[in-house]
Amino acid sequence: MYRWEAIDGEPLDQFFKLINAQQEPTCWEANEYLVEDRLLSTNVYYQKGKGYRTDYVPQAPAYTDAPPTLELLLKQRRRWSNGFLFGELTTMMNAHNIMGFNGQTHSII
Repeated sequence: MYRWEAIDGEPLDQFFKLINAQQEPTCWEANEYLVEDRLLSTNVYYQKGKGYRTDYVPQAPAYTDAPPTLELLLKQRRRWSNGFLFGELTTMMNAHNIMGFNGQTHSII
């Protein structure tokens, strides 16, 4: 669950950019979007100077459809692993925004 003011604007624009794009996503973008819920959350963090955080709410209900076979479970976990790796690399590249630094950064892409 998100606060509207936290995701309105740049976070949602970034989240939907691949859906609205005319060209095919890069390998990096496609892998990031394998874990789309995490991507939206980190886009909130990347906003410079906003100071948002996430909290764990143990009583929050969550529902899911489990993969019906071991093969599908393993495929799901492989996708999540790829998405996690690319998401972590993107987070490291945005650490200056998350931590409030205003210095220059260099992309590894």
